Amino acid sequence: MEADADDREVLLHLREQKLAWQERLMEEQQEKAVESVGTVEDRAAEAEERARRAYEECQAMDEVLQVEHEKLLDAEQMIEYLQDSLEEEKKSNADLRLRTRRLMGQELAALSLAELLSLQHEVLDAQRELSLHIARAAAGGQMIGKWQWQTEDGTFEAFSLEACMKIDGHVAHSEECFEVVNRGKRVRINVPSLEQEVVGGSGKRRRIRHADDIMLKEPSWVPQAAPVALVDVDPNTSDYTRVLQATFGAAGLVDQFLLVRVQRVQNTFLWRKFEAERRNIIQLRGAAEVHERTLFHGTRNHAPQEIVLRREGFMVDHAKDGLYGKGLYFAVQPCYSHAYVHYSHDGFGTKHYHLLMCRVLCGRSKKMGLRVDRTMTRLKLPPAQFDSVEGGPHHPHGVGPGPSCSNMFVIYQDAQVYPEFIVTYRGRGP
Repeated sequence: MEADADDREVLLHLREQKLAWQERLMEEQQEKAVESVGTVEDRAAEAEERARRAYEECQAMDEVLQVEHEKLLDAEQMIEYLQDSLEEEKKSNADLRLRTRRLMGQELAALSLAELLSLQHEVLDAQRELSLHIARAAAGGQMIGKWQWQTEDGTFEAFSLEACMKIDGHVAHSEECFEVVNRGKRVRINVPSLEQEVVGGSGKRRRIRHADDIMLKEPSWVPQAAPVALVDVDPNTSDYTRVLQATFGAAGLVDQFLLVRVQRVQNTFLWRKFEAERRNIIQLRGAAEVHERTLFHGTRNHAPQEIVLRREGFMVDHAKDGLYGKGLYFAVQPCYSHAYVHYSHDGFGTKHYHLLMCRVLCGRSKKMGLRVDRTMTRLKLPPAQFDSVEGGPHHPHGVGPGPSCSNMFVIYQDAQVYPEFIVTYRGRGP
């Protein structure tokens, strides 16, 4: 009996050891599983970071390629112009040679001093024009055809190609003030002030500009000395009218507020990044899927200038979580964004509000309606199918319709937005 009891104790001990080994084995397997999951997550994060860097490098390469493409277009335009100009030069030179032969057929001693000087003047003019053509061709023709003047509505129109050529010639000889004929009108050009006025006209001076690749696409931008500028918009221009209608239209802020000031953002860093992203969407989905919209954004505690004057502009990294995750939120109706608007006080204590009116590349939007997903990210869209989220209508203090409600668009990439105007307004009260 004692032997049986001993055997049972040994058996129980062995079972306890087996259970202990099994528990230890399970714990080790769980630890390995946790380590494996952590390793997978780390690898996924590293892969996502590598993909993000690769995407940014592709964007930078797209910008370089676009600049080179535009230079090529400029060169092609220059070649075409030079071909036309050379044809004109051939005709002019033929006439000059014919006259010279006629004159040379006479005895030079019989020519008067005035006739000799006139002949010399014509020859020198022809040589000067030819030298100018050669200089422009050697420089790549970047100056030709890009001089523009400001019209009544604030947009810029191109001088005639002949006038551009004349302006370039005067500028090349460091002349500051001169006259050229532009589309049948003689105008006086002042290079230091970048202004022109019609000779014999009212005396009103208008801005001129030598348009770069950005200005050729932005007809209202005025010349700027630095890559970033904030420009006051004249109330008599089309830009001002467009902002007034969008912000204070039928569904805008017209009932409670008055427009005080409009400032146009001329940030070449953000513009190039924005245009590169436009090309990316066109390449991925086609031009019909770009869906650029004019939308509004309130910057809360941050002055809009802190965003629009930076090289980086909007940054998703600084965004707060919202109804559709951590992204950049833009409203269709300005009354919605007014709930988040930044404000300041002038010297008289009057409260001024500062709202951003932005151009947003919505691309293909994932339509959420009244549904909310606070865990939304760019990867969850996913980016292969969608570029943004469209939700609403929501009101500023909750989900769904309500006072000051609006549809909203949410983007998860900084490059999809360009802050076009800072709109300053105040209440209608005294």
